[in-house]
Amino acid sequence: MAKLLASFLDRTEFPALVDDDGETSWAAFNERTNRLIDHLRAAGVQPGERIALLAGNRREVFEVLMAVAHAGILVVPINWHFAPDEVAYVVENSDSKLLIVDPDYAAAARDCHVPQLAFGEGGTYEAALAAASGDEPASQMMGGVMFYTSGTTGRPKGVRSSTDFAAGVPPEVYQLMAAGMVNIGFPAMGRTLLCGPHYHSAQWAFSFFPLIGGSSVVLQKRFVPEQTLKLIDQHAITNIHLVPTQFVRLLRVDDVRKAGFDGSSLSLVLHGAAPCSPVVKRQMIEWWGP
Repeated sequence: MAKLLASFLDRTEFPALVDDDGETSWAAFNERTNRLIDHLRAAGVQPGERIALLAGNRREVFEVLMAVAHAGILVVPINWHFAPDEVAYVVENSDSKLLIVDPDYAAAARDCHVPQLAFGEGGTYEAALAAASGDEPASQMMGGVMFYTSGTTGRPKGVRSSTDFAAGVPPEVYQLMAAGMVNIGFPAMGRTLLCGPHYHSAQWAFSFFPLIGGSSVVLQKRFVPEQTLKLIDQHAITNIHLVPTQFVRLLRVDDVRKAGFDGSSLSLVLHGAAPCSPVVKRQMIEWWGP
């Protein structure tokens, strides 16, 4: 089994992952993670090497994140707004050995000259998992994420810092990092809503670390404020990370829908990326509570 998932295999009250297309149980999440690790190793991806990921917010993204976390590999999440030449640049610059692609963004990957796996029913990703072993992977070691900057000051640049791990570090180190989330108010075994792009470091940290701590993750494909409110109540979301622009858009939801929002499951709302004006913060507190 994947070591970071060992404690949750029998958990059934909430699935591990939920998106618009369905849900993944903790046991299935573990098996699919194991299969992806086996495939990456069979494909020759070595510890310390990179793979690239061009995808929207979907459950399979966390399979990739969890697999590299156990295989000593770095994944490079690519901004889904990038043009084909920008995607090709990141793949080449990062020396990624393969690219995993969401069909929604396949056209942007047309200039990439590395092996590709395609998400989706009937795609090569599912075929690869089906042909791989679901047994517990040997020699599990910590891997992570290498983010690229947005490219506003020239070509995007890869950032290697806390994700640049020494070879052989056990994946359980992630559990120590995830435990620190409790100190800032993350509930144990909660339910996280990811409503921002997974390729941003904050959205990764504030969804992946709670997942390691046993929290379910609900993925919203794109931020639509009315749908965000619905998902919070539908899935009893306990924690969410937002940016100030999302607060503003939530405040602009019509009064009828705002009045129908309960939100009592929420215990932690984080914001970042830019300062939040005192007026917006006060209005959100008046609506959602302190």
